[in-house]
Amino acid sequence: SIGGRRAHGQLQSLLLNNRVPTPARVESLNILIPVAPELIARAVPLLVVQYRTLPEEITVPIIDAIASLQMSHLADVPLLISIDGEAPRSVRLAGHHVSELFQHTHLWQSHLALLNDPDTRMRAHCAEALADHNLPGSIIAPRLEEVLASDVEGNVRAAAATALLQHTHEGLLPTLYRRLAEERHPNAWSSVIDLIVVINSRTSIEPLLATFSQAARRPIDDMRKILFQIATHGDDSRIPEIYALEQNHQGRELAEICRAATSALSATTQSMKETEIAGIGAPPPPPHTLWDSSVLDPVYAPLSVSINTNGVMVLPQ
Repeated sequence: SIGGRRAHGQLQSLLLNNRVPTPARVESLNILIPVAPELIARAVPLLVVQYRTLPEEITVPIIDAIASLQMSHLADVPLLISIDGEAPRSVRLAGHHVSELFQHTHLWQSHLALLNDPDTRMRAHCAEALADHNLPGSIIAPRLEEVLASDVEGNVRAAAATALLQHTHEGLLPTLYRRLAEERHPNAWSSVIDLIVVINSRTSIEPLLATFSQAARRPIDDMRKILFQIATHGDDSRIPEIYALEQNHQGRELAEICRAATSALSATTQSMKETEIAGIGAPPPPPHTLWDSSVLDPVYAPLSVSINTNGVMVLPQ
């Protein structure tokens, strides 16, 4: 009706007026969203550019409306908001959520930016989402390495280590060896072992031997992987250390694995060594991608939105 349209127009005017108290604007917004989506669609570009200063109770539903109203021409807006460290956290998270709904090609930037989020689950989620070898490794790999080295939560470190399987390179080894010695979170420790195995460096022997003191509390498959690496890259000078581990675990499965490893290290032919190594029963390495720093990162089109010197978003004309 004409009266209804007039009332909706008045509510839109209240919503857009920065001098109106926030509760009245929020009430106007809540009324309009279900009944007048066309008015909300017109209000979105006018309000969203103020996301740094607009009350969060208004900004968050306005960002959500970009997705619910399928305003794909504004898809760059929530992405930019999500990576803006000066925006309120709830606003950034709303931008991130909408960017995930749109599956934005720059979504990795949002995941990267939110690796600093105070919520453990969000940090772990973002780390997991970066497990894609098609992303720019020169940016992703160093940041994931930082998370693995320093995040206070074990599940976040585990997520970062798992993601690094898609950005693996030998430069990670110093960090991995430190985590091998210091890591207390079981999933993170296992993921570090996986990374060491897929990098497959001879330098891993000493750090792996140092884990023998932890053998009683480590999963048997992790110990299989460790002994597989030592048997593959070591020589018979390592047999006494493995023998000592075997003696400490007599009657257990680990002792049998140790015997296979010592047999491999004392084998006189390559075929015999390979047979004994197979007896260790190490699981196959997880899916992984070795990052080649000589290969250029993928190039992404620039965002169509920007932030001016006054901290206001500039939309495309």
